[in-house]
Amino acid sequence: MRAALGLEVSDGPIQELLDVGLLHSLSDGALGFPSELVWEVARRTTLTAQRRVNHHLIADAIERVYADRLHEWSETLAEQHALAGRLHDAASFAERAGDHLRRGAFLERALEQYRKGLAFCLAVEEEGGGGRGQGRPLELEAGLRLKAGEVALTLGDESAERDLQIAQDIASDLGLSELELGSGLALGRLYAARGDVVLARAHLELGLNSAQALGLPELEVELLEALGELARDQGDWVEADRALTAALR
Repeated sequence: MRAALGLEVSDGPIQELLDVGLLHSLSDGALGFPSELVWEVARRTTLTAQRRVNHHLIADAIERVYADRLHEWSETLAEQHALAGRLHDAASFAERAGDHLRRGAFLERALEQYRKGLAFCLAVEEEGGGGRGQGRPLELEAGLRLKAGEVALTLGDESAERDLQIAQDIASDLGLSELELGSGLALGRLYAARGDVVLARAHLELGLNSAQALGLPELEVELLEALGELARDQGDWVEADRALTAALR
């Protein structure tokens, strides 16, 4: 709070609140409310516009004070930016929080953050704005849907297919080749896991041809590996060996 307001405890308004017991100092030097009741009264009596300004200040203060380790604060920053009405920023920090949790293998929590990010993206359109830039952030939405779909696929969540299809459609409309091919790769793996070999192979082979034409070697390797695994699962050892050998080159 002190960092957000740019005040010291010695400043008049803060000291007065401390003197009458409406604020108190915490062990780490921060300031807090003495009870949930005091907090609720303060929250309810603050105008919505002022609350948004306060959350804006808090978010900016966190970004300033913890600039070298924002990944630890991504979830908090997503919530603060959302409460401040800065929905683009909220979605971006929710994505960063999801990425951090995903790297740590906390997949359920990662999926929850990606879902929050998507909700913020959709709210931008409903509220007619939301921070830096105007309109629904479709590229950000496509990336969030791809990541949500990939994690949902790993978890066996039925929502994976819908998110991946929407991500692919948005990426195709915007000309985002890597996102489109990444979505196709994930869909190919989903259909392979489901046992729909024809649909899986169609997605993977189309993606491979596009990755080769566009010069995207990392995606090309992933698609070859997926095709090799698909062939191996079908008992086609010759095709599996060909695809997996090509992936190693």
